[in-house]
Amino acid sequence: MTIEPDGKKPTTAPSAAPKNDKTEKSPKTESYAEHDKLGPLPAVTAVAQGFGGDGDLGGAVLAAFRDSVDRARRAGESTTGGPDDTVHEYRKGLRRARAILALIADAVPEREVDEITDILRQARHAVSVARDHAVAPRALSALELDDDVRTTATSIIVSASGTAPSRDAVMTALREGAARAVATAESLAQLVPPAVGWAVVAEGLADTYREARRQLGKAKRSRRALHTWRRRTRELSYQLGLLAKGAGERTATLASRVEDLSDDLGAVVDLIMLRNFVHVHAGAADPAAVDALTSAIDDRLKERSRAARRKGKEIFDRGGRRFARRVLKALRRDLAPPPPTKPPADGATIAAS
Repeated sequence: MTIEPDGKKPTTAPSAAPKNDKTEKSPKTESYAEHDKLGPLPAVTAVAQGFGGDGDLGGAVLAAFRDSVDRARRAGESTTGGPDDTVHEYRKGLRRARAILALIADAVPEREVDEITDILRQARHAVSVARDHAVAPRALSALELDDDVRTTATSIIVSASGTAPSRDAVMTALREGAARAVATAESLAQLVPPAVGWAVVAEGLADTYREARRQLGKAKRSRRALHTWRRRTRELSYQLGLLAKGAGERTATLASRVEDLSDDLGAVVDLIMLRNFVHVHAGAADPAAVDALTSAIDDRLKERSRAARRKGKEIFDRGGRRFARRVLKALRRDLAPPPPTKPPADGATIAAS
């Protein structure tokens, strides 16, 4: 893979580099002593086989990355279903691929991780306008509005439809973006080392969780932070869902909690998008009705945001490494063999009924 210079100034490496240091790092399979920091570890083979691997943890995660970008490719090539559903499945596949990449990022050189992440981001961004035009009517229909305000809102949606990208343009963007994304799977396969340990996966989980928690702290006053919190939470849900495939109830419960929060945040982000959409496309609509519509969106946005932050504080209540240890403990307990059945005591008899 060709890597362009990133223009960063060289830095003098400190004696103990912090985790967030952005200097390029070499591939590794352990970022800290596994047994010292993580406790007893789950069986690699069982989890890897659970989500489609052959017992090799790194290979299984790489296979999941390939599957994710291939989902985006299949969406771009689909001739069935409407473009709205196609765009949704395409973007979902790419977001899942980014989440899986983050899960093993500690085993891959940082510049290559950044390059692949940027390709996935650009592929998603190419159809973001189409996504907004698909989501706006659904987000609007969920609002309680007076009849005259509803009429104005509907007229804005109809007027905006004239600026939506054509189906052919959307499908072209999907195919081109998917082709670039699929190519990253081959590049990543050359970068992942032969052996990937649990320390790498734990650090990937911890990094995603840590960034989501950090953005939650800013989300009350920053909509940009709220967007980022939602993205990292969605990626965390994909990471946990992937691990849960090879585990059981405890890990699945953790994944489900994060997924539920991600869905709630999705509704919040849709409202933010709708507010911007109305502002851009209001045109000559009645100003009083537009103000009433904006107020209704703001009221709903405040309500949903507050509820999501409250739920988020229950999930993001610890540091990243503590959360990773919690996940690995759940995996270990899910995969533990059932306790042996005690034989009946000598001389015990079973009473006939």
